[in-house]
Amino acid sequence: MAFYSVLGFLRPAIFIFLLPIYLSDLAVDEYGMYGLMMDFALLSTIFVSLKLNTSMLTNYYDFLGDKLKIKTFLSSTYTFSFLLGLSSIIILYIIGPWLFGNLYSSESLLFFPFGFIVVLFTAITEMNMTYIVYLKNRKDIIKYTVVLLTQVFSVVILQVIFIVFLERGLQGALEGILFGNILVTLVILLLEKGILNFNIDWKMIKSSLKFSVPLIPYLVIYWFLTRSGKTFLEHYASVETVSIFTLLITIAGLVIFGVEAVVNAIRPFLFEQFAKGENRDNDQVSLLTRLIINGPLLIVPCIILVGTNIHLIPGDPIYRIVDQYISFATFVLFVFVWARLFYQQLVFAKRSNWVTYMSFVVFIILILAFLYFIPRYQIWGVLFATVIANSIMAILFYIIAQKFLRVSYNWIDIIGIPALMFAILFSLEYLFKSNGWSLSVFGFVQFGILIFLILALNWKNIKIYKRLFGLNKT
Repeated sequence: MAFYSVLGFLRPAIFIFLLPIYLSDLAVDEYGMYGLMMDFALLSTIFVSLKLNTSMLTNYYDFLGDKLKIKTFLSSTYTFSFLLGLSSIIILYIIGPWLFGNLYSSESLLFFPFGFIVVLFTAITEMNMTYIVYLKNRKDIIKYTVVLLTQVFSVVILQVIFIVFLERGLQGALEGILFGNILVTLVILLLEKGILNFNIDWKMIKSSLKFSVPLIPYLVIYWFLTRSGKTFLEHYASVETVSIFTLLITIAGLVIFGVEAVVNAIRPFLFEQFAKGENRDNDQVSLLTRLIINGPLLIVPCIILVGTNIHLIPGDPIYRIVDQYISFATFVLFVFVWARLFYQQLVFAKRSNWVTYMSFVVFIILILAFLYFIPRYQIWGVLFATVIANSIMAILFYIIAQKFLRVSYNWIDIIGIPALMFAILFSLEYLFKSNGWSLSVFGFVQFGILIFLILALNWKNIKIYKRLFGLNKT
């Protein structure tokens, strides 16, 4: 399980590995535009394949024990994702310039070539995600490792070549992602013969779409909650301000990557317990849910350490102001961890319709909050609006999820420990700021204190986790 978490974390962490190159080799406005293009990429993934790969999370278990049906399901969803992606590329080729003209205020953000490259690599990525989720469900760690490491290393190497050596700037950064994902596709076709098979089982596709399509509104909300801030900010602030916010969210966003890595790794174990109904092992469920919360919590002091010492990374001095926002930004995104926990209950219970209803409520609140706070407070405004929406989403998801799949949570584990850690964090930050002490030193102090406390509070469970996930086998 731990190995899956590390691998799952590596893929989105590519943009952290390359941060020194982005800050030193891309112009300040280019880095801001790169952040906007990455946000557009995540929005595109929702529509280019109708998120068909999400059906692999649950529908896979409908065919458990029948290898032939599982293979048919895999090839059908992979191939249909390819067809959906191809259709989306054609449609966006036509309407893309109009879309960008209405989405962004800056005349530098052009659909050709930037947006079109993004559409190409998102279509390919979504198709490949079907196979990646399949490998996780099968717990095929060898093939999973090959695919993930191919993606990580190819994108890193190609972006370095295009940005540093060929000096292609923003376009080169996007091209590196595109060609890296094309290479991943070739690897998948070699590993899984016949996965691209036009003999599609339409009954399986219909069932998959029945699950995935109702999730689209929620996924749009997910994008708004975690990514749309830059797009709104671009209408009320300079591209340079967007660049600062891009850096802030890139660093603080490791909380989101952390919870996704943990959830993706333990989801099979958690869903196996959910499937047992009244016979589930509540102690094991408690341990797994505790890990979903405390795993990302362990990342928090690391994020603060980086954000308060960003001046150590070569780049424009304008980026140094990030240290003023990093603690609160990390808390804002951590609130979303609770929403992701309760979301798992709804996914297993196949209540995607309720996810949609609740997401729409949060969507309205978020948009209103953005429109009120961002023109007044810019970066702080994005953070204020997002923490309000994240909190409401977590509460709504918990209330609804408990109606369909009741889970007994240990509130000290999932609320008490994070609350204590953030209380200590903000108290330390206030102490340093009020006395005019170095925020760089604050970063190191909070890192030492919080890491020690988080490990100490979870130490007794480490052996249990090792046994649970089979990590203590010799």
